[in-house]
Amino acid sequence: MRILLTVHQFLPKHTYGTERLTFDTGRELMARGHEVYVLTTDSAPAGEPHNVAHDYEYGGLKVRCVQMDMRRTPDPVRYEYDNPQMADHMRAYMREVRPDLVHVMHAGRLSGSIIPAAKEFGVPVVFTATDFWALCRVIHLRRADTGELCLGPNGAGTNCLRCFIARSGAPGKARDRYLKRSEATFRTASALSRTSVLRDTKYMNRIRAVVDRIGYLKDAINSTDRVIAPTRLNRDIMIRNGIDPALIHLSPYGMDTSDITAVPRSPERPSAVRFGYIGSLARHKAPDILIKAFRNIPRAAKAELKVYGSPSRDPEYYSQLEDLAGDDGRIDFAGTFEPPETGRILSEIDVLVVPSRWYENTPLVVYSAFASGTPVIATDLGGLSEVVEHDKNGLLFRVEDVQGLTSNLLRFLFEEDLIGRLRAGMEPVKTVEEGVDELEQLYGELVEARNPAVRTG
Repeated sequence: MRILLTVHQFLPKHTYGTERLTFDTGRELMARGHEVYVLTTDSAPAGEPHNVAHDYEYGGLKVRCVQMDMRRTPDPVRYEYDNPQMADHMRAYMREVRPDLVHVMHAGRLSGSIIPAAKEFGVPVVFTATDFWALCRVIHLRRADTGELCLGPNGAGTNCLRCFIARSGAPGKARDRYLKRSEATFRTASALSRTSVLRDTKYMNRIRAVVDRIGYLKDAINSTDRVIAPTRLNRDIMIRNGIDPALIHLSPYGMDTSDITAVPRSPERPSAVRFGYIGSLARHKAPDILIKAFRNIPRAAKAELKVYGSPSRDPEYYSQLEDLAGDDGRIDFAGTFEPPETGRILSEIDVLVVPSRWYENTPLVVYSAFASGTPVIATDLGGLSEVVEHDKNGLLFRVEDVQGLTSNLLRFLFEEDLIGRLRAGMEPVKTVEEGVDELEQLYGELVEARNPAVRTG
């Protein structure tokens, strides 16, 4: 079978969870005899061509990468989700590759327009909700205006408008003045943005573009042949936001565990407990909560903290993390590492901490930790709490609860059998081979349904 995968960014430059999941899936499909292609994007730096594509090969996968600078598009707000230029790239690649099936692992940067473009060719399209991009422009389902967690757009999309304004580059006083307006005012502005008199003004066009995103992406996803949700949280939020329940298939990720060995750093209770954070050094991932909690541990206690992540992701936030760590020599900012090193890194820590302040869609690092026999402390939010069971294979604490996290950290210092008990509660993780077994069956059913004369391997 010839399969086209799409993802918002890809290896070797980008090595986060979705990129790695796409690579592992594509490589396993290719090992089984399928032809696998990848369509992705990268930012076009200033002075370099925009809206141009180049091809390369990575790990045996054939990759087409489109350099795109949203600031150089006619309408950056709308083109984020409805980009006719990307749709043209999709059509061109579809004509060239002639895939039997398209699997959208992520449509961010590519925009939702690649879905109707692929549907024009009469092949099945599968969509995996690897995060909440299709429901939330900023992905995190955390409102920029209030800081509260969100379950998606309200009926009029006014909460999305408020969040968009809060994140805009408008001067502070003007921004605050807009945000103080009533709900009725926001609803009126949304309605006026569609009138013939005002619709073409810059201000109203932007309002309309923000609100139109909701229906556009809902329709695009509902036009696919199957939607894969990796968690119950993801499934429920998509249904709440208008995705057809009949399309949704609940299927946790399959992990490539070939580089992970279940040999913990210390089979018994270590003399000094080493906690670890692995991930983006970004506000929604909340390593600041972990550093604050760790600083509450008396320095006389035998504890260490290793923080893995790139300081270049958000230099301002990284500087804040350094300030929080202060002169505490127990805290080590250890930088980044290549994905194949994940197993080695996990074997050098005793406990992984995932302190996110957003709805993690089950980060792959948690599965990696369990595959290596490493207990996890995580935020008690859907997605994470579906996988981490309190006092069975890890510990949970309330979002933003520094004292609660401190208490969990201290338990590992004073409960001598805790690490061993939590390791004993871990179940085998789903492997990438098992995940691709499911995908092959799904792909075969969808392709055969489109053309009963075709039998796929």
